[in-house]
Order: sequence, then structure tokens, then C-alpha cells
Amino acid sequence: TQTTRSGLPYRRFTVAAQNRLRNHDWSGNVLELKNVIQRLLVLGNGEDIDVADVDTALASEAEAIENGDETINFDLPLREAREQFERIYLLQKLQETDGNVGKAAKLAGMERTHLYRKLRSLGIDTKQI
Repeated sequence: TQTTRSGLPYRRFTVAAQNRLRNHDWSGNVLELKNVIQRLLVLGNGEDIDVADVDTALASEAEAIENGDETINFDLPLREAREQFERIYLLQKLQETDGNVGKAAKLAGMERTHLYRKLRSLGIDTKQI
């Protein structure tokens, strides 16, 4: 499992915590979900993760994204760390170009169509930028 591979402790989610995660608007962003789950596993105490823990992790993730403080977690496997980097990098390029994918592609040195595919695979909605 992910916890064993990452050396993280096993923790159980209460039903209420599962429901909170299930009902949260992830905007199709799997990376955000991974970050929140990892934060819950690393920062929590005890075996159970409850609704308060989930709310704290969600608020912390939202604040990090809002402040542009997303960071790369070097404890992740290379593929996942690379996804985090690409997400942060491409979001920055899109912000620099006010969401213009063509200009962002130029700044990133890639084809526009390739950038669209990459954004889709990372769960980035250009309409929300």
C-alpha cells in the first residue's frame, strides 16, 4: 500500500471523515487529494482520522494553493514528485500569461496541444485560472 511504500503510519478514517472527503469539491484534481491524504497521515496523532483532522488538512491545502505555497514533497516517489513539480510550474506559467495556454506553452517551451494534454492529465482546469 501507499503507506507502507512511503513509510507512513497506518491510520483509519472515521465514516464522517470519509464522507467529508467524498463530498469535497476536488475539481477533478487528484494531486490535491493525494496531498491532503498524505498530510493527514503525516501530521495526525492516533489511529483514527476524524472530521476535524480532515477540515484542518483541507483548510491547510486550500491556503497553500491560494498563497502559491505548493511545494514538492521529496519523500514521494519520483513520478509523483515530478507531477507535483509540473503542476506548480505550469500553474505559474498560466498565471504569468493570465490563463493563455498558447503563451504559457511558449514560455514552457512546448507545443500548445501537448500542454493541453499535460494540463488535462494533471487535472488543471484552465477556466479556473
